[in-house]
Amino acid sequence: KKVFPKSAYSVFSKLAQFFQARGWTRLAQWTQPAMVSGCGGGCGCSTNEPETTKKSEVQAVKWK
Repeated sequence: KKVFPKSAYSVFSKLAQFFQARGWTRLAQWTQPAMVSGCGGGCGCSTNEPETTKKSEVQAVKWK
């Protein structure tokens, strides 16, 4: 998924459609890829992954 995110998305989507056509709804829901979040960079990040925020480091002030 990390190397070819668009290809992986399309393969999992086609599998989910195939399983849905056969009537295997549980398996179709399980293989349905998550929607890509708003980044739009094609990185494969999904909406169910928590966003990581950088914490700003507190630096001591040195007086001269």
